[in-house]
Amino acid sequence: DKSLDSLDSSTSSKTKKTQQQQQLKNKTRNKRRAEATRTVTNDLCDIVTDLFIAEAKLLKPSIYGIETSLHQRDQVFGDIYNFVSALPPRYALGVDTPSEVLLHMRLMAAARSDNNRAVVHLTKLNNNQVPASDVLSEDSLFLVTISSIDCQGLLEYITRLLATGGSRVLDADVMMSSDNIVLDRFIVQM
Repeated sequence: DKSLDSLDSSTSSKTKKTQQQQQLKNKTRNKRRAEATRTVTNDLCDIVTDLFIAEAKLLKPSIYGIETSLHQRDQVFGDIYNFVSALPPRYALGVDTPSEVLLHMRLMAAARSDNNRAVVHLTKLNNNQVPASDVLSEDSLFLVTISSIDCQGLLEYITRLLATGGSRVLDADVMMSSDNIVLDRFIVQM
């Protein structure tokens, strides 16, 4: 009996040690991922800040939801960082171009300005901009970006609306900001 108890104790001790090692590995891995995400987010915000300052000389900064002076680069960077950080981390990791961030800032600022408003942006895509397996014919492909206040059944309503008239939703990227504004992107074949 004593030998079985010592064997169980030894096995239990090894299991606890293995679990602790695995937890330490997971903690270290999660820390590295968080640091990488922070680095990508900071780099993206830095590039978008430069683009914003260049564009805002031609347009009004308020259409982006930013009410700061262009001479205060740190404050502009902070506003852009807050925008990107209000979305899920995959946003910073997956956004295609810095100008797309500015577009999303404009769309979401417009959606915030009116609770009953949905803002839509259409971009015609080339067939080579989506995986070949998704495209069955030479129909037109569009990136449809929609922003509005979130509400019950919104995603279902949007996808049903996009699928009318024989259109096909090939891909969707759906996210919501921390202040309940949706940013939904769909690749639609029409």
